[in-house]
Amino acid sequence: MVDGLKAVHRGLTPFAAQKIGDFATFLGLADEYRRTEIVSPKPILKPASRKPVVAESFALNEAKRRITSVYEHAQTATDEQIEAVLKPLADGFSPAELKRLAQPVGVGEKVKSLRAAAKIVNEIRFAIKDRRDVADRSKE
Repeated sequence: MVDGLKAVHRGLTPFAAQKIGDFATFLGLADEYRRTEIVSPKPILKPASRKPVVAESFALNEAKRRITSVYEHAQTATDEQIEAVLKPLADGFSPAELKRLAQPVGVGEKVKSLRAAAKIVNEIRFAIKDRRDVADRSKE
């Protein structure tokens, strides 16, 4: 099983810089080729509707789980652990999705008017680090 996971990792590494939606579109085209053995010059559906809802939901739910986990364990989280969770967010999700991801850390209302993904991620970061700082001050 470990060898299989390593092979999957090696196979996905060239696509690490792609946004999740673009990668989902690529997977749809790969599935079309697997079924028909024809390389489609254009996606059959419009790109916006080509994204599989299940893949997006899984990615969004996984990001939400990771953010919630680091937030709940903020008192022991290092900056590196926090950044490992937050770094992929700005490139992997739209501002609307990031606003949903901000809700579990209590900044949903604060980011409501923000349009830039980086600013929304910064607010999530601030909420996690603030929770850690409050826990540190309560130990003193």
